[in-house]
Amino acid sequence: MDKPKREIVLLVGMQGSGKSRYLRDNAEHFKGFTIISLDDLIEQRARQIHMETELPFALTLVWDNKHEIDALRDQCEKRFREALARGDNIVVDALNANPDLRQKRVGPAKESPDYDYKATAIVIHAPEEPEHMDRLCDRGMKTGHWAITRRMPQGLVSIQEDEGFDTVTEVGEPPRKRIFQDLINPTVPTMLEIVKARGKASGDKQKTELYF
Repeated sequence: MDKPKREIVLLVGMQGSGKSRYLRDNAEHFKGFTIISLDDLIEQRARQIHMETELPFALTLVWDNKHEIDALRDQCEKRFREALARGDNIVVDALNANPDLRQKRVGPAKESPDYDYKATAIVIHAPEEPEHMDRLCDRGMKTGHWAITRRMPQGLVSIQEDEGFDTVTEVGEPPRKRIFQDLINPTVPTMLEIVKARGKASGDKQKTELYF
């Protein structure tokens, strides 16, 4: 007997590429899907435990608590497993930047004993400078020092034929020039370095001194 058909969608893109914005712009298309998003859980937690604090500062307080972040990551994983068990249509809003990360989502879906999952990848390309740099700066101002001092991934690893995707869609064009290329060395900066370099390049003193 044929198994009921379902779909798992992975949004693939670097920080500030516009993955969450893409979800909002296509909300009608994804109506009825279960959205798996660490960012959403962080915002919910920030509103829950820091109700009297403005949201950007509340987000910072959550991001700066590594134990809180680890617990939310575990919650995100639990939600994903529960959604698979129920046979939900699923969207995973995360970096999904390399095959190992993508396989953690596609593999279990394809191995579902009860549902026939179609796997879709939607690759969201980041905009050109300076828009992408501005987005990263804005994101850094919302996340906190612990988050922005981590090294960013070196970049997206192209989706390979053997990853199990049935459909791959690209949104936008790959940037002609990588961000941070002329501003920072090494080329795998922390978000804090991005913010400081952007502030220096733009003459915006506030951005260079925000965290000190």
